[in-house]
Amino acid sequence: MTGLFGKGYGFLGLAKETAKKTGWVLMGISLILALIFSTQQYPMSSMFTPLAVFMSGLMIYWTGN
Repeated sequence: MTGLFGKGYGFLGLAKETAKKTGWVLMGISLILALIFSTQQYPMSSMFTPLAVFMSGLMIYWTGN
């Protein structure tokens, strides 16, 4: 049985692959947010938002590995 990614994944493999992709997307979003916040004149406290997004993306990615 082949999953969405052309490999013989069951449900667990599919969930892991999805977690990896979600993690990458979240980490990418956090980098974009960090760039936006660093170019604007925001206080340093606003940098916690991209950091939190990055950390959650990292956790989701690790779950997928």
